[in-house]
Amino acid sequence: MTFKYVSIWLESQYLEDEARRLGITRTKLVRATMQKIIRKELVPQILNKNDPELNEKRRNYRRFPERHSD
Repeated sequence: MTFKYVSIWLESQYLEDEARRLGITRTKLVRATMQKIIRKELVPQILNKNDPELNEKRRNYRRFPERHSD
């Protein structure tokens, strides 16, 4: 399965610095990193079920928040 146009919030300064050091764009850096994680099946080694980042609730983007009540 191929995913296209996925938005992921990342710390941009680190990505900019690393991409500049490698001489590539941030997009290529993230794409190559994600491909390596997927090919080598590294997700279980990086994250586990108890990881606090997985349990964080993010507020969903709403174009017109005044129309919705939480």
